[in-house]
Amino acid sequence: MGLLIARFTPSHNKVKNAFISVIVACKNEERNIKNLITALENQTYDKDYYEVILVDDDSIDSTAKTIKDCIYSLPNFFYLKTMPAYQREIGKKKAISTGVAESRGEILAFTDADCLPAPDWLRDIDSAITDKVDFYAGYSELLHPKKNLFSALKNLERAAIFAVCAGSFGLNIPITCTARNIAYRKDIWLQTKGYEGIGHIPSGDDDLMLLKSRNFIRSYFFSFCQTAKVDSIENNNFDQNLNQETRRASKLRHYPLYVKLLILFVAFYFCFLVYNIVFFNFDSYFFAGVGLKVALEFLLLSVFLGCVKRLKYLLVFPLIELLYIPFFLFIGCKGTFGRYVWKS
Repeated sequence: MGLLIARFTPSHNKVKNAFISVIVACKNEERNIKNLITALENQTYDKDYYEVILVDDDSIDSTAKTIKDCIYSLPNFFYLKTMPAYQREIGKKKAISTGVAESRGEILAFTDADCLPAPDWLRDIDSAITDKVDFYAGYSELLHPKKNLFSALKNLERAAIFAVCAGSFGLNIPITCTARNIAYRKDIWLQTKGYEGIGHIPSGDDDLMLLKSRNFIRSYFFSFCQTAKVDSIENNNFDQNLNQETRRASKLRHYPLYVKLLILFVAFYFCFLVYNIVFFNFDSYFFAGVGLKVALEFLLLSVFLGCVKRLKYLLVFPLIELLYIPFFLFIGCKGTFGRYVWKS
């Protein structure tokens, strides 16, 4: 594990000043977009070497006006409307495709309109994407209006996803990533023809794009840098959170075989544990399975949270161990067979 982590240590003294295009899809983000623009304006990266393209994804609130007012005096910030050529793409893919089509950068960086990139984000991307690295991802903490038990549980659950991302990057076998904090070479986009083949799927501008591009990517970089993380403003609306998790889980059928098999193995393993609990079958195999699961998950999360300096989330580890199995099975079934809507 230590050898893998060493690969992810940022090296800010290797600044190449590649031109970076930051693409942001904005849909009804009047409450958040000012903070994002401020965060991107305050990057430590040379302003002559990056542009920010904010694409209005058919907003019905004051998002467009807010963006135009905020970027009026910022020469490297641009406002666009989604292009008709990409209307067949679903979700925010049409907005991202519009932004990429107008971009000038050799590196494409992506975040969401409700995010707050730390000051060294673009600098870290520039130093990480070397001659041998094509894809970058980093940590993103969820910022809740109230720091409560739910926010801690959600951050620990997300940390597990990031830990899987970091570990798979270290093994050069990609599994997942998160759109709030990714970047890759524009050549990758061109070689894979963007979202062609996955544009009809409401989600997946991050992990499905990663998996689609894996044959063109030489190696990956996961950043633990605290001054380059991209935090996300999370809401506490239960219905919106449930809809979001359902949408994420709906992508199972579109994953490559090795990811499907991994997810199905986890699902069958969880069903085995639930079966034994329901029928009070507490034999040695059950306790061995539970012990192995808890030990490995605690080790993985401890290493990852130590790297991102968020060990405090381990305080809710016992509770999430109880809640995660029914959550995983419920969301998996709901995502496969249930309904969800794209962002309103």
